[in-house]
Amino acid sequence: ALLDGPRLRLTDADVPHRDFPALTLDHDLVVAHRLAHDPPWPRERVVATPLLAEPLDVALAVDHPLASRDRLVARDLADERWVSVHDGFPLAGVVTHLAALAGRAPRIAHRVNDFATAAELVRADGVIAILPRITARSLTRDGLVLRPIAETGLVRHVDVLARPDALASRAV
Repeated sequence: ALLDGPRLRLTDADVPHRDFPALTLDHDLVVAHRLAHDPPWPRERVVATPLLAEPLDVALAVDHPLASRDRLVARDLADERWVSVHDGFPLAGVVTHLAALAGRAPRIAHRVNDFATAAELVRADGVIAILPRITARSLTRDGLVLRPIAETGLVRHVDVLARPDALASRAV
């Protein structure tokens, strides 16, 4: 045995915001994310422990005309084509919000729920995307840059969710 102690089993589940708490029925700990305006986690069912508040940035190909700017504003993005997540997922509303600030409907070219795939589409197709600054830092290579949006302060909250009975276990 490499280590004495509890065995870990990791699972990846791609679910809408509202479905994260239900994952605690099958898992001791669930790493979940939400936007600041999303409803709070249901306190009667789960204990939420904040991990980080992560700014959200616009991902651009390095040769995109907006990539030379240090910061962007929503109106800069009005005519852009987007890669976004599927409806109901935590970052879906961000593109819609930015489009509303710019006064135009968003032009969604692709919908994928994987940050690495979104980054590849940004590099290859000239689209732009919303990516989390810290998590996506490793993706900012080979012609991809992240730029903050000046007037919005967009942030996602990453939390650990658990049932109270699971937290009573010494192993957890």
